[in-house]
Amino acid sequence: MLIYALMLVQAGDREFGGFSTHTLVQAGALYAPLVREGQVWRALTAMFIHLNPLHILMNMIALLQVGPLLERYLGRARFVLLYVVAGLGGSALSLAWHWTDPIVAAGASGAISGLILAGAVVGHLIGTPQARSIRNSMLIWAGIVLVYGASGNIDNSAHLGGMIAGAALAWLMGRRFAASPPERGLGLESALLGLLVAGSFALAALNRDQAVFVGDLINQGVAYSRADKPAAALPLYQRAVKMEPTNAVAQFDLALTLSSLKRYPEAAAAAEQAATLDPQNANAFATWADALDQQGQTTAAAAVRARAPKTTPTPNPNGQ
Repeated sequence: MLIYALMLVQAGDREFGGFSTHTLVQAGALYAPLVREGQVWRALTAMFIHLNPLHILMNMIALLQVGPLLERYLGRARFVLLYVVAGLGGSALSLAWHWTDPIVAAGASGAISGLILAGAVVGHLIGTPQARSIRNSMLIWAGIVLVYGASGNIDNSAHLGGMIAGAALAWLMGRRFAASPPERGLGLESALLGLLVAGSFALAALNRDQAVFVGDLINQGVAYSRADKPAAALPLYQRAVKMEPTNAVAQFDLALTLSSLKRYPEAAAAAEQAATLDPQNANAFATWADALDQQGQTTAAAAVRARAPKTTPTPNPNGQ
């Protein structure tokens, strides 16, 4: 709730009904291209960021339902560990699933999904009639979560990853489960988790200016290119390609910029990547061939031109 409130203060009233993707990414949401650059702490911060009021409300209700029940059997330390591991498991599978087709993802649902399936495992291991009843309820709940996640614009991979991690850790914890009264006070475990989360969000704040989308980098690079400043555009395109190597537009713009700077070997390599990613981009093949020509590789350039898609010439309005 504190993170959500701080995001509202920063974003302003215009995003009260839901945060923009830019706000989410700057706050620390999961985005594979930035994780690829080394911002791995997003796997943790994303667990404490929510998209809109309904999103956080639904997750808090679910946590209030499953959390106290599971903490009674696990104890606070193991419960906190389970929550973090399940959340990281959800982030890990989400990243793997969307590694080449990135989305912006955030929310506690991966961690909560892990708690739900962990509850089923704990109930199964305890084995009493009451525990088996809890197990069955948790399994039904887990099924509902997965069905709901598959029905809309929801990152179901995070749900599944959290469930796998949560169930596995609960199983590894063994059969030493016994209901006990809730522990009072904050507790060392909660304090350590708070410090870990605070440190991760501090990294998010320090890297706020670097939290950009590939499209933003391309647009900034295009602006520099149109202003005849290829040297300024180059690092933007290079970062875009590093963040998203499969982005054909970024590869092509990088090739054009390298060609204008007479860095032909690198231009040929980038243009080849662009042509491979988008075989219908005749300009990518032309840039590739021109870069080879500049290196004296005329035979290879001719072969590239032969592979280029045939384009229909644009009619001249003057009839010439």
